Amino acid sequence: MLNFIDARRALLLKLKRWVRERGRRFYTLLPLTGPQKSRLLTLAYMGAGSLFEGTPNYEIWNRRGALNSAPVTSWAPIAPEQFEGVARSIRVESSQSPLVSFVILSSTDVSNTLNTLRSIACARLGFEYEAVVVQQQECRFPLNSLLLNGGIRYIQRVDDSHTAAALNKAVNRTRGRYLVFVGPDVEIAEGSIDALLRAFCLKSEIGICGSKILFRSGLIKQAGGYVREDGATLELGRMEKSSSPKYNYLKLVDYCSFALLMIDAELYRTVGGLDETMSPVGYGAVDLAFAIREAGMKVVYQPASSALQHDEPRCIEKGMGMVVSDQSHDQHTFTRKWITSSFGKRLEYVRSGLRKTVLIVDQYVPQPDRDAGSRTMIEIVRGLLDIDFEVKFWPQHCWYDPIYTPQLQEMGVDIQYGDSREGNFTNWFNENGADVDFILVSRPDVAREYLGQIRKRSPVPIIYYGHDIHYLRLADELGFDRGEARLVRRELGRYLSLEQHIWRSVDRVCYPSRREADEVARVLASREGVATIPSYAFETVVDNAAENLSERRGILFVGNYAHRPNVTAARFVVSEVLPLVRAVLPDVEVVLAGANPGIDLYRLANDHVVITGYISDDALAEYYGNTRVVVAPLQFGAGVKGKVVEGMRFGVPVITTPVGAQGLEDAGAALGVYATAAEIAGEVVAMMTNDELWRSRSKAGLAYVRRRFSRFALQEALKALFV
Repeated sequence: MLNFIDARRALLLKLKRWVRERGRRFYTLLPLTGPQKSRLLTLAYMGAGSLFEGTPNYEIWNRRGALNSAPVTSWAPIAPEQFEGVARSIRVESSQSPLVSFVILSSTDVSNTLNTLRSIACARLGFEYEAVVVQQQECRFPLNSLLLNGGIRYIQRVDDSHTAAALNKAVNRTRGRYLVFVGPDVEIAEGSIDALLRAFCLKSEIGICGSKILFRSGLIKQAGGYVREDGATLELGRMEKSSSPKYNYLKLVDYCSFALLMIDAELYRTVGGLDETMSPVGYGAVDLAFAIREAGMKVVYQPASSALQHDEPRCIEKGMGMVVSDQSHDQHTFTRKWITSSFGKRLEYVRSGLRKTVLIVDQYVPQPDRDAGSRTMIEIVRGLLDIDFEVKFWPQHCWYDPIYTPQLQEMGVDIQYGDSREGNFTNWFNENGADVDFILVSRPDVAREYLGQIRKRSPVPIIYYGHDIHYLRLADELGFDRGEARLVRRELGRYLSLEQHIWRSVDRVCYPSRREADEVARVLASREGVATIPSYAFETVVDNAAENLSERRGILFVGNYAHRPNVTAARFVVSEVLPLVRAVLPDVEVVLAGANPGIDLYRLANDHVVITGYISDDALAEYYGNTRVVVAPLQFGAGVKGKVVEGMRFGVPVITTPVGAQGLEDAGAALGVYATAAEIAGEVVAMMTNDELWRSRSKAGLAYVRRRFSRFALQEALKALFV
């Protein structure tokens, strides 16, 4: 019976591989439109999902969804006889050192003001805060008689012409590091204040961070704004759907709505606060944004923060609406102050053309805690943002990934997704291609689908990034594993033709390893347009890895097991290396960490072999922080191996094979490179038992990573590539 079950499992594994390999080729060759291919793929996943489990596309399809913005709890209006009871239920604890100070401009409607405070109090903020309420004169109900709360203070406003002065006075009474201005009739969505704080933590150059403001209908009232050359303001996103991709990524704008925005309190005071000659809910907020920019900081729109404002739309024009309230005096004052001969230098908005735009076309939105290719792509994206490029991202199937899409959007990447995008690259590119300065295409099957469409419609430089050369990897596999020789040989021939065709069709080719770059130069008979770029870019390394050396235990192997080289290497560790190590050190344990381990891999688990399955980056860092040795005995493959570089970055000695060391030939003493199981096992034992040797290897690895894989090194390589 056991033999039957084993045979059935083996057959299923073989069938999975057969379906995946032939399915990919069948899909690419089908003479169908993009939407037709996507529908066919959906039917395949629905009908035979188990055959595709573990593949990135299937996993993304399985968790795909629509964008769900944070819900804004719209509280019911409060009757006057309920004011006192509701006010007493709003608790804000007094704090001598709050992180955030809310400065709230009250509504003439007490009910709305209480609901604003209630939305803050119910937000379950994980930090200390305070609130200062500035009451409008027209509101005849005395708020100060209601807000008998230690964490809420009250300021009576004189009249409409002194609103900005009253707000500046309120700021002088605050103690928070950050100010959050809240306009009249606003209810704040859960998670919004955390999102504003995250933006400040992620990007030190931010001076103001604003929010997505919604009408009660759920349509956008404002998603940041631009200023025209005549000083008129344009509200972005007006009357459009909140889920539209172009309003759901962090981006530079000229100004943000006063309805909900955050600013560094010290910076606010440095620039002199609000101009007291202007209305803060109109040009006063625009003027403040320009003052912040003049101080060398940036104004950004954060769509993960949203608020509902209780007023009706007055301008029905979609997408970009002019502010229509009577602000002619403020506009004249603002224009006199800012619209000068140096206007071009003062305005740094995205559409000015001062920033170059890169369109990245890839198989899926990067998922960096699941595969090495995604880690590399994230670093490229981050590097482009660091050198001030605008980045647009087109995933092949335009599925909204609820885990990874928001992560890139918060970095400032304009990701395309949704039914209106899926299979409609041509239409989207016809509308947006004129704004693109460079196109980066990744992976051979993706390039096959998109290169022709791009070349017909745009003369801009096309750069191809190959994570590795597939046909070189398959050639290595063919020499190692003869069991699947016919299938591997067929795939090798296909990728040989495809990849070399791609190199000849694009303007520039880049790979992370010198081996791949040399092969491209050989095929093209020229090194012109051929480059290497670092596959990783670390801002920091783990300098204190030796502090817990006496407590470190075991061996760690990391990989995504949907990738055949990792499965083969994991088996080699368990069956060939571990027995030799345990002959000397019987208690040694090996951990196989990473996503998508199959049934055959789980069968290797025992008292000395731990298989984690998918783990987060934080959990993986903990494994690195406690393991004694990292092994990467890859038998075939191509490109720079992320697991090798990452192990050195954490200060752990790494032992690998010549295949695992590809692209790292200059590592020298930083890396242990051995060909046989006996040699690898011997080096593992040495690292387990010799503390001085361990410290020496750890130090050399850290120095190598600092030199080769820094943020600066990647930025310089990207600057040379995108010229």
